[in-house]
Amino acid sequence: MKSPLLLIHGISSTGRVFLIPRKSALGRLLAENFAVTLGELRTGRPEPGQRGWDFDYHLFEDLPRIWNQACEEFGTKPSVLGYSMGGMLASAAQALGIINAPRLVIVAAPHIFPNVPFYPPLMRLALQIAKRTGIRRIPIKLAARVLCLYLLYKRGGAMTPKLALFHLLARKTAADIPWETLKQATSWVSTAKFLNRSGSLDYLTELHKISASTLFLAGEYDRIASPESMKPAFDRISSLRKKFVIVPRADHLSLVGGPHSSEVAKIVEEWFKSMLF
Repeated sequence: MKSPLLLIHGISSTGRVFLIPRKSALGRLLAENFAVTLGELRTGRPEPGQRGWDFDYHLFEDLPRIWNQACEEFGTKPSVLGYSMGGMLASAAQALGIINAPRLVIVAAPHIFPNVPFYPPLMRLALQIAKRTGIRRIPIKLAARVLCLYLLYKRGGAMTPKLALFHLLARKTAADIPWETLKQATSWVSTAKFLNRSGSLDYLTELHKISASTLFLAGEYDRIASPESMKPAFDRISSLRKKFVIVPRADHLSLVGGPHSSEVAKIVEEWFKSMLF
């Protein structure tokens, strides 16, 4: 019998990020050895007058729904793999008792935030434009396609494998971001803390409550979720069976849908097997 595994995607994407590209998608590779289900965070347009989705909404509203559905589907508590913001959600939800997974796999999920100089001003500019224009959703899909065209131009029309993957994921898996999500993410980058909506709680401080076996997977060349940005969460959790793996030469996208996804799937499979002994 295959072990049940719930996959949680990250910011600006849908669960399809685990299914694209078809031959190297992490979700498809994991399905060879696990009973996999996708947890879909709310990504649609909010109703008029309704607050847009942010991290806290996903944590306290989406995660209970996703967790209960997965438990009902499998007839037991599944392990959870969270990618990018999905990994942040998985760790915070486990710490706060929102989910009770027997094992956690945290992939490319920052818990403190790297000092990338252009991020804070760019994010603040996007927030200002959204407020002035009344736009409630940041058009990530459009922005990603424009960025692809710009990078392609800068490279003289040469489509590299990395750029091709980015373009494919932008077309097939991207989701526009409510400005509330961007606002909260901007606070993380600006303060270098994993804060709740009001700024009254740093979720990182709660992670000591995690005792489940936990595997952290970081990409060596990941600028969004560097190994250094993930290590504090690993150090904080109380699990007696925890492991931190840095995948050589991997970046944020290649871990889930590129040339390193097969390596990630193999590491996860071997780690689960080691839990039997």
